Amino acid sequence: MTDPGPGEMQVAPTRRSPLRNLSLIWLVPLLALALVGYIAWKSWSERGTLIEISFRNAAGITAGETTVRLRDVAVGTVEKLSFTRDLSSVIVGVRMDSEVARTLPPDAIFWVVRPEVSARGISGLDTVLSGAYIAAAWEPGDEGGATDFTGLEQPPAIEPGRRGSRITIRARDGNLLSAGAPVIFHGIEVGRLEEP
Repeated sequence: MTDPGPGEMQVAPTRRSPLRNLSLIWLVPLLALALVGYIAWKSWSERGTLIEISFRNAAGITAGETTVRLRDVAVGTVEKLSFTRDLSSVIVGVRMDSEVARTLPPDAIFWVVRPEVSARGISGLDTVLSGAYIAAAWEPGDEGGATDFTGLEQPPAIEPGRRGSRITIRARDGNLLSAGAPVIFHGIEVGRLEEP
């Protein structure tokens, strides 16, 4: 065998791997970027469902502060406030917990709890320090997932899912009757008056 001469030799330049110039220190920002992306995606996916509640009067409701409570447990936060086109009502946008929002039927009721003095006494004193909140009540059913509601001006006499009866009483003189007055039977309060 003969050795090839200098004119016959094939000389190829050495190929340098692009990974050779990379340092392990570059993994730190890449991992940080991936972690931030994961956290942002997770918080966005768990932020809840936006529902809208229409109230004639939204006194005491503040975006970002006012909560929605179901059985005194916070299940949502007011995210935005706006008016209807004719300015007759306030639309309250509430970000509800996703699990709770899935159980919202179309007949769910909402009302604003604020301090109030009535014939029945003083109610809502806990809101003096914490601020007004929106109370909610409904009986979970198969028709969950509703997003548009009309809020009540007064708390309901009987909340959904609770037992009770609504009775109509007629009186000759209704001047002494007022909303919220107790109905007493043998010295025991058994109900209260709605609007006379």
